[in-house]
Amino acid sequence: MNDLLIHGKHLDVITRDGRGNILEITPAEFGTWGYNWDAKAQTLTYQAFGQTFLPADVLHFRRAERLMFQGEGVLDQFRTTFEMIAGQYTAAKKIFESALPKIKLETDEPISADGVARLQESFRATHGDATTWSTPVVVSGGMKVGEITTRLDQQQHATLQEFGVADVARAFGVPVTMIDSSSSPTTEDISSYLEGCLRPLLDLIGAEFEFKTLSSDERLRFKTEQLTRGTASAQAAAARQLIDAGIQTPNEARMSLGMSSLDAPGMDEIVISKNYAQMSASGADDVGVDNGESIGGSDSGMALPAGEMESAPVSEGLNGAQVTSLLDALQSMSTGALAPGAAVKVIQALGIPSEDASEIVEQQKSAVSIEDVKESEGVTDGT
Repeated sequence: MNDLLIHGKHLDVITRDGRGNILEITPAEFGTWGYNWDAKAQTLTYQAFGQTFLPADVLHFRRAERLMFQGEGVLDQFRTTFEMIAGQYTAAKKIFESALPKIKLETDEPISADGVARLQESFRATHGDATTWSTPVVVSGGMKVGEITTRLDQQQHATLQEFGVADVARAFGVPVTMIDSSSSPTTEDISSYLEGCLRPLLDLIGAEFEFKTLSSDERLRFKTEQLTRGTASAQAAAARQLIDAGIQTPNEARMSLGMSSLDAPGMDEIVISKNYAQMSASGADDVGVDNGESIGGSDSGMALPAGEMESAPVSEGLNGAQVTSLLDALQSMSTGALAPGAAVKVIQALGIPSEDASEIVEQQKSAVSIEDVKESEGVTDGT
């Protein structure tokens, strides 16, 4: 990885037995290997460890390849930027560490070249370092003393350094928060580091390994989950979501968190939350059903063995928000604010089949009629 970033290329030599099985992969240090491309014969060979190898016997990694078989390191790719940063550092250091500012002497009178040289030599001898700081500058004949540059204070010098660090970090694809002790990297910073810096290099390495060392049904995968796992609470929340969505079993979630599996009922079963029922599930209509045991029933979910999620039926039900909407619709119908036909449509929109919606409305109408009769009888007895 270091050779790829700094020099843009790296070579590994593959050692195989008589059957072609890989015995060893040996890295060659940068500067100890080379290659020879015969454009006329269209052949490529490599020289390393005092031997000549064919392309099939080496792993040749190239970063930012612009010329054939030649990679380019970060230092070469951003050479102009780094040289500019180095120049700024050098200049800032000189200014920051200088005891005296740059002094200029101005006069309207013409001065010969010899006079200029004598003035410079005299000024340098009298005011050239910090030991002569208390010596006053005496001028005459209308000559003026001024400063061309002033010293950088400590804060300005530190700010300039921070800009340089940020530029170098961007060149390598590393968020500045990951190398700056004054701040902590966020989740977005880590993700940016993974995708902008590591991922291109890992894809490059993986492609070469798969092409020359793996069979057609094998793949190389780099485990980068540790970089993006987040805090313990974030990991637990993510695992909970995957379980609720029926993507993984509780034991698979435990293993992803570095914990051992449990030999307990339901731990190796897919759990289908009733909020994630499929449109094709039994009882679903074109509106979409939030399936469960019954209207207002439990929202805990339904456990199914792994692999049987699509074929297993899911009982009908509503979640808490849908139950609230259903009760509001029935209450509005009871007060006359919502017509029975409109109430049926509202209930259907909650994912309840039309026949069940009509039955609910009829039951509510009957209940309202009974209450009206009781209220009427109570008034008659009172008179």
